[in-house]
Amino acid sequence: MSKFKKVVLKKQVVLSLLVVIVVLAGVINWVGQSPAKPVTAPNVEETQVPTEVDFFAQTAMDRDTGRSQTIDALQTNGQTDEIAKQNKYAQYEATIENLIKAKGYPNAVAYITDSSGTFVVQAQGLTAGDVAQIKDIILANSELDVTQIRVSEHE
Repeated sequence: MSKFKKVVLKKQVVLSLLVVIVVLAGVINWVGQSPAKPVTAPNVEETQVPTEVDFFAQTAMDRDTGRSQTIDALQTNGQTDEIAKQNKYAQYEATIENLIKAKGYPNAVAYITDSSGTFVVQAQGLTAGDVAQIKDIILANSELDVTQIRVSEHE
Protein backbone atom coordinates (compact mmCIF):
# COMPACT_ATOMS: atom_id res chain seq x y z
CA MET A 1 0.00 0.00 0.00
CA SER A 2 1.36 3.37 -0.96
CA LYS A 3 1.91 6.17 1.47
CA PHE A 4 -0.76 8.26 -0.25
CA LYS A 5 -3.40 5.53 0.17
CA LYS A 6 -2.52 5.14 3.87
CA VAL A 7 -3.00 8.86 4.48
CA VAL A 8 -6.33 8.89 2.62
CA LEU A 9 -7.50 5.79 4.50
CA LYS A 10 -6.57 7.35 7.87
CA LYS A 11 -8.44 10.53 6.96
CA GLN A 12 -11.50 8.51 5.96
CA VAL A 13 -11.44 6.58 9.23
CA VAL A 14 -11.09 9.77 11.27
CA LEU A 15 -13.85 11.49 9.29
CA SER A 16 -16.13 8.45 9.69
CA LEU A 17 -15.53 8.39 13.44
CA LEU A 18 -16.32 12.09 13.69
CA VAL A 19 -19.58 11.58 11.79
CA VAL A 20 -20.52 8.69 14.10
CA ILE A 21 -19.76 10.81 17.19
CA VAL A 22 -21.85 13.72 15.91
CA VAL A 23 -24.77 11.40 15.10
CA LEU A 24 -24.54 9.73 18.53
CA ALA A 25 -24.45 13.11 20.27
CA GLY A 26 -27.56 14.15 18.36
CA VAL A 27 -29.39 10.94 19.24
CA ILE A 28 -28.44 11.22 22.91
CA ASN A 29 -29.57 14.83 22.97
CA TRP A 30 -32.86 13.95 21.29
CA VAL A 31 -33.56 10.99 23.60
CA GLY A 32 -32.61 12.96 26.72
CA GLN A 33 -35.11 15.72 26.08
CA SER A 34 -38.60 15.32 27.48
CA PRO A 35 -41.38 17.14 25.72
CA ALA A 36 -42.64 20.22 27.50
CA LYS A 37 -45.72 19.44 29.52
CA PRO A 38 -48.42 22.07 29.25
CA VAL A 39 -49.44 23.67 32.51
CA THR A 40 -53.09 23.11 33.21
CA ALA A 41 -55.31 23.49 36.21
CA PRO A 42 -55.86 20.18 37.99
CA ASN A 43 -59.19 18.61 37.30
CA VAL A 44 -61.15 16.24 39.44
CA GLU A 45 -59.88 13.14 37.64
CA GLU A 46 -56.24 14.03 38.37
CA THR A 47 -56.78 14.66 42.08
CA GLN A 48 -56.13 11.56 44.11
CA VAL A 49 -58.14 10.97 47.23
CA PRO A 50 -56.24 8.91 49.80
CA THR A 51 -57.77 5.51 50.40
CA GLU A 52 -57.71 3.31 53.45
CA VAL A 53 -55.20 1.03 51.76
CA ASP A 54 -52.86 4.02 51.59
CA PHE A 55 -52.95 4.34 55.41
CA PHE A 56 -51.90 0.73 55.88
CA ALA A 57 -49.30 0.81 53.09
CA GLN A 58 -47.82 4.09 54.34
CA THR A 59 -47.75 2.90 57.94
CA ALA A 60 -46.02 -0.35 56.99
CA MET A 61 -43.54 1.52 54.82
CA ASP A 62 -42.77 3.99 57.64
CA ARG A 63 -42.30 1.09 60.07
CA ASP A 64 -39.96 -0.73 57.67
CA THR A 65 -37.97 2.44 56.96
CA GLY A 66 -37.54 3.12 60.65
CA ARG A 67 -36.51 -0.45 61.33
CA SER A 68 -33.96 -0.34 58.47
CA GLN A 69 -32.44 2.83 59.91
CA THR A 70 -32.28 1.21 63.34
CA ILE A 71 -30.59 -1.88 61.91
CA ASP A 72 -28.08 0.28 60.01
CA ALA A 73 -27.20 2.09 63.22
CA LEU A 74 -26.87 -1.20 65.07
CA GLN A 75 -24.59 -2.59 62.35
CA THR A 76 -22.37 0.44 62.72
CA ASN A 77 -22.07 -0.31 66.43
CA GLY A 78 -21.67 -4.05 65.86
CA GLN A 79 -24.71 -5.02 67.95
CA THR A 80 -25.57 -8.30 66.26
CA ASP A 81 -27.88 -9.53 69.04
CA GLU A 82 -30.07 -6.45 68.72
CA ILE A 83 -30.10 -6.81 64.91
CA ALA A 84 -31.31 -10.39 65.27
CA LYS A 85 -34.03 -9.22 67.64
CA GLN A 86 -35.19 -6.52 65.18
CA ASN A 87 -35.29 -9.09 62.37
CA LYS A 88 -37.30 -11.45 64.60
CA TYR A 89 -39.83 -8.65 65.27
CA ALA A 90 -40.13 -8.00 61.54
CA GLN A 91 -40.87 -11.70 60.95
CA TYR A 92 -43.49 -11.71 63.71
CA GLU A 93 -45.12 -8.61 62.23
CA ALA A 94 -45.30 -10.06 58.72
CA THR A 95 -46.71 -13.37 59.95
CA ILE A 96 -49.31 -11.71 62.16
CA GLU A 97 -50.39 -9.28 59.42
CA ASN A 98 -50.85 -12.15 56.96
CA LEU A 99 -52.80 -14.28 59.43
CA ILE A 100 -55.10 -11.39 60.35
CA LYS A 101 -55.78 -10.79 56.66
CA ALA A 102 -56.45 -14.52 56.24
CA LYS A 103 -59.18 -14.22 58.88
CA GLY A 104 -61.06 -11.91 56.52
CA TYR A 105 -59.83 -8.45 57.44
CA PRO A 106 -58.84 -6.43 54.35
CA ASN A 107 -55.70 -4.90 55.89
CA ALA A 108 -53.64 -4.99 59.04
CA VAL A 109 -50.42 -3.46 60.24
CA ALA A 110 -48.36 -4.61 63.21
CA TYR A 111 -45.58 -2.94 65.18
CA ILE A 112 -43.71 -4.92 67.81
CA THR A 113 -41.09 -3.63 70.25
CA ASP A 114 -39.40 -5.10 73.33
CA SER A 115 -42.27 -4.15 75.62
CA SER A 116 -45.41 -3.93 73.47
CA GLY A 117 -47.21 -4.69 70.27
CA THR A 118 -49.58 -2.35 68.48
CA PHE A 119 -51.91 -3.80 65.87
CA VAL A 120 -54.25 -1.83 63.64
CA VAL A 121 -56.89 -3.71 61.69
CA GLN A 122 -59.06 -2.39 58.89
CA ALA A 123 -62.53 -2.96 60.28
CA GLN A 124 -65.67 -1.19 61.25
CA GLY A 125 -66.79 -1.92 64.79
CA LEU A 126 -64.53 -4.65 66.15
CA THR A 127 -66.39 -6.79 68.66
CA ALA A 128 -64.86 -8.32 71.77
CA GLY A 129 -64.85 -11.65 69.93
CA ASP A 130 -62.96 -10.11 67.00
CA VAL A 131 -60.36 -8.63 69.34
CA ALA A 132 -60.00 -11.96 71.17
CA GLN A 133 -59.48 -13.76 67.85
CA ILE A 134 -56.83 -11.22 66.79
CA LYS A 135 -55.11 -11.47 70.19
CA ASP A 136 -55.01 -15.26 69.86
CA ILE A 137 -53.18 -14.87 66.53
CA ILE A 138 -50.73 -12.44 68.12
CA LEU A 139 -50.10 -14.60 71.19
CA ALA A 140 -49.51 -17.70 69.07
CA ASN A 141 -47.06 -15.95 66.74
CA SER A 142 -45.01 -13.69 69.00
CA GLU A 143 -43.37 -13.56 72.39
CA LEU A 144 -45.79 -10.92 73.69
CA ASP A 145 -48.16 -11.56 76.57
CA VAL A 146 -51.75 -10.37 76.62
CA THR A 147 -50.97 -7.24 78.68
CA GLN A 148 -48.54 -6.00 76.04
CA ILE A 149 -51.03 -6.10 73.14
CA ARG A 150 -53.01 -3.15 71.84
CA VAL A 151 -55.51 -3.77 69.05
CA SER A 152 -57.32 -0.93 67.34
CA GLU A 153 -59.39 -0.50 64.24
CA HIS A 154 -59.08 1.87 61.34
CA GLU A 155 -61.83 2.15 58.77
